[in-house]
Parts: sequence; structure tokens; C-alpha cells
Amino acid sequence: MSERVLADRSAVITGASQGLGRVIARRFVEAGAGVLLVARSADLLDDLAAELRPLAAAGQSLETLALDVAADEAPAQVVAGARRLSPGYAVLVNNAGIYGPMGPVETQDWAAWERALRVNLFAPVRLVQAPLAREARAAAPEPLASRSRTARSEPAPRMLSS
Repeated sequence: MSERVLADRSAVITGASQGLGRVIARRFVEAGAGVLLVARSADLLDDLAAELRPLAAAGQSLETLALDVAADEAPAQVVAGARRLSPGYAVLVNNAGIYGPMGPVETQDWAAWERALRVNLFAPVRLVQAPLAREARAAAPEPLASRSRTARSEPAPRMLSS
């Protein structure tokens, strides 16, 4: 991608260190956006940052933040990281997610279900509610974009009881 159509924009990308999040991060950097890459693994984030820095233009921000988006302090930490990167954000990509329990529901551990709900449902909502989202809506002429990988029209594989 040679056009830097997002050169004046910034984005927070959760679940950025692998899979779809890694691809999204690369595309945002190629498009010129300043990015805050968020994931649990500092090592994977460091590897991704090393891969993406050569693609960034001079002055283009690229920061990492290793944390669990389901942690109580996550929204405040994301907001603080985002403010260091840029005063206004146009995009929040809520990509972090886990599969959670698999197999017959009667054999599942309730704590594992709660963990999946905290990561896949509550964390994206909390990040949208955070001051970062309110600031982005106030500063951006268009609406804040938030994408969640858990918005599905069908259940995840093997989640139904057999």
C-alpha cells in the first residue's frame, strides 16, 4: 500500500500481536496511521513492532502496550498510552478475543466461561466507554469506528452441547 490515507489519524488495535490483529496493524501502519498496539504478550508485541517500524514514515508513531484487556485497569492504561501517542484517535479496533471453553457445555468450567465473557464482551464495551472513545468522537468529524472480532452471527466452533 503506497498511499498514506491515514497519515493524520491514529488507531488503538487490541489483540494486535498475532493473527488478524497483526494483519490489521500492518495495514494501518502502511496507510500512515499512528498506532498503539495492545496485546498480552510483550515479546510478541516487540517482534511485531520490529517488523512494522521499517514500514512507518518519518514521524509516524508506533507504540506497544502489553496488558490483558480484561483487567480492571486496562481502559485507563489504554487511554494513557493513546494520549502519549496522539491527542485524538479516530479508530479503536477491538480485536482481542479468546475462544473460551470448548466441548459439551455440561463439562465446562464456569470460570472459563466468565473469562471468555470478560475478554470478548466486557473488555470491548469498557474500551469504547473509556475517555479515549469519548475524546475521539468529540474530535473526529466522522463517528468513532470500533470493530470487534466477537461480533458473530453463528456460534464459535464446538460450543454447542452434543
